[in-house]
Amino acid sequence: PIRSVPQLVDDLLIFGTDTGEIKAVKTGSRLQEIWSENVGETVIRGGVSIPVDLDPTRVYMGDSNGTLYAVDVSPNSNISIVWKRNSNNTSIRTTPICDFKAVYLAYSSGKVVALSHSNQLLWEQKEFLTEPLSPIFHDRSDLLIIPYRDGRLIALDRGTGHLLWQYRFDSQMQTDMVSENGILYLLTEEGKLRSLDPSQLNYW
Repeated sequence: PIRSVPQLVDDLLIFGTDTGEIKAVKTGSRLQEIWSENVGETVIRGGVSIPVDLDPTRVYMGDSNGTLYAVDVSPNSNISIVWKRNSNNTSIRTTPICDFKAVYLAYSSGKVVALSHSNQLLWEQKEFLTEPLSPIFHDRSDLLIIPYRDGRLIALDRGTGHLLWQYRFDSQMQTDMVSENGILYLLTEEGKLRSLDPSQLNYW
């Protein structure tokens, strides 16, 4: 079974499986699996990060054992796991997000971390220990936005991990959120579309 959200890197589709495999499939009129690596008894359920311009061949994904994998996909289809980092007693079901400085990750425990692309811990935030959805960047600022399933929304400084503001919706969140023209959009558990303009908050 496959529940991981795949990512396209040039003409290769990168994804994980429920049986602990990371795969690369060449796209085109005929799909061809060109690489696969089994990382053990685990489930890779979260999504694969979008590459950044600084390193368009590097993607990240996590598994149910709390391990984050950094995967390099070179133009000549040489694929390898360049490093991995384990966080004990928590899983990863979210999609990491990257900029040129770091990869940002929300664990199922609620802990949020920033890691350098060479696997150095830059900061961690453990103030809200409830299940998160995938982090996003606010498209009109340098904020890292973390939505939580219980309806909570927090904004962190990308450089330090410091909490800048928080907001609480009156219903639980169902899906990952998006940011467009400075407005945050999300779906609630009841199937309602909600929006939030952070510039109107007193915390901003």
